[in-house]
Amino acid sequence: MLKSKLTFEKKFLAKKAQVCSGDRTYIDFKINGISLAELIGDIGRNIGKFGWKTNVDFELSELKELRESEKSRLENGLFSAYVCGECGDEGCGAIMFEKHQTEKIVEWKNFVWSDGYDNEEEIAETIDIKAIIFERTEYESAMEELERIITEK
Repeated sequence: MLKSKLTFEKKFLAKKAQVCSGDRTYIDFKINGISLAELIGDIGRNIGKFGWKTNVDFELSELKELRESEKSRLENGLFSAYVCGECGDEGCGAIMFEKHQTEKIVEWKNFVWSDGYDNEEEIAETIDIKAIIFERTEYESAMEELERIITEK
């Protein structure tokens, strides 16, 4: 079982990129030094869900959930990595995944395009990417680093 290293990169998206109506900062997920967005392929107008600096308390609650929970607050129970670049809402369409954790590992798997709702009308579109496995202690350290980046001034 090949384990991956999770790091983060602060990014700036200018309004002229036409993803959002204003300039936007965000934090990108890096897997073994490569953007998760690059590994996934086309993520449309979506950007990373952390680092917007518009509601730090909400980001910290999302981080806590990603750090500690098996299921997210969303109806479908999935975690989002990339959300609408304009409003940050999963309901506009987001890149999501299942998270499984044990004492030794954390696994992100079954990536999909979804709106976060658990309904029969919306069928999540599968994304062709292999499961990503992290050593639990390294994952915890990465989550601490993400918290530091989110809260820095």
